[in-house]
Amino acid sequence: MKHLIIDKTMKEIWPDTRVGCLQYRVKVEKKNEELWKYLKKDIFKKTRDAIFDNGINEIPNVKESRAAYKAFGKDPSRYRVSSEALIRRIGQGKGLYEVNTVVDVNNLISIESGFSVGSYDVSQISEELVFRIGQKGETYKGIGKDEIKIEALPVLADKDGAIGSSTSDSERAMITEDVTEVLTLIYSFSENDGLEKALEYGRKYLEEYAGRLEQLATVLHREGEISFAKNIERSWKNRIKDIQVENSENRKKTPRNSSGAIDWAAVYKMYGCTLLGLVITKEFVFSYQMGDGDIMKVDEEVCPVVSGEHILGVETHSLSRKNAWEKAITDIKRNDIEEHLPRLYLLSTDGFSNSYANTKEFYKTCKDYYETFKEYGADAVRDNLKKWLSETSELGCGDDITLLVAYFE
Repeated sequence: MKHLIIDKTMKEIWPDTRVGCLQYRVKVEKKNEELWKYLKKDIFKKTRDAIFDNGINEIPNVKESRAAYKAFGKDPSRYRVSSEALIRRIGQGKGLYEVNTVVDVNNLISIESGFSVGSYDVSQISEELVFRIGQKGETYKGIGKDEIKIEALPVLADKDGAIGSSTSDSERAMITEDVTEVLTLIYSFSENDGLEKALEYGRKYLEEYAGRLEQLATVLHREGEISFAKNIERSWKNRIKDIQVENSENRKKTPRNSSGAIDWAAVYKMYGCTLLGLVITKEFVFSYQMGDGDIMKVDEEVCPVVSGEHILGVETHSLSRKNAWEKAITDIKRNDIEEHLPRLYLLSTDGFSNSYANTKEFYKTCKDYYETFKEYGADAVRDNLKKWLSETSELGCGDDITLLVAYFE
């Protein structure tokens, strides 16, 4: 699964910016007759009725997208969000272009939801993506168009530059009948629940009209991450409260403030906690981190699975802190383990990495564990792990070390 972030500046200017993601394998066909019957019989009529009732500029989600464009510095009447452009064509009796099954379904989702929808050839884009505001003087070759000025537009980009926007996409990752894996993004600038609904019926439309989808992964970017992290923090703190209340010895030691009330902030610090997790399914690998520590992946290379800000000295991002969820890190990627066997995952508290002089030495140790698994097997690691970690701690920072390893061969 590709990893997408929303640029901080974009979120500051328009906090309701969100992106829904669908990644899947599919056989792209030229046309689905049933889809076009549905468009012409039902969707075109509903769209014309919506224009009559609201006026195009007031259609839900089109209205919010226009406001966001204006906030980013782009005239929404000159550079229209793609959903508005499609709706205007229908209102003017021009209909829609027939492209292919994936793009045609994109247009259906966009018209019904009011959101811009873009689909991209996964093989032509990098793993790390960012949704940001177009830079000064930035352009790209549009699909069936000349150079498009994307300055101040909402833009999807990777390490090689801009790929598309919520107005018009570039040729680089365009969907053709040769494409086998697709990333479909739904761009939202609304605070309502329309994005969640669009993801739900968007998936249904893709399965019904674009053909059999394989390895489908759906992600509601950022909002799902926030909800997950908040629930983790809330559950952990509720558990701490239960422990303090249920145990009489703990109650005697419970910190209190000057008025005699329990000082829960002080209580949480007594239980400083790091939480690291890895969920591996057939389709994707989901990882999460709250607090200090490392989640490493080792095969041909050694690299972190999640990357957060560097923590200096003895500062901690423990679950004990207020609003700890704000420091949570999550990541989701397509499961490619079978393509890179053997593979080793290491989840460790910060006592492990802090026991080494630098990152290079820590990475070398991760590789050593990997090579030990390959040469001597899991039993050898299991039998010696406690001794190795004790020696690492004694010769390093002296902290306790908790290490979980998962080896695939």
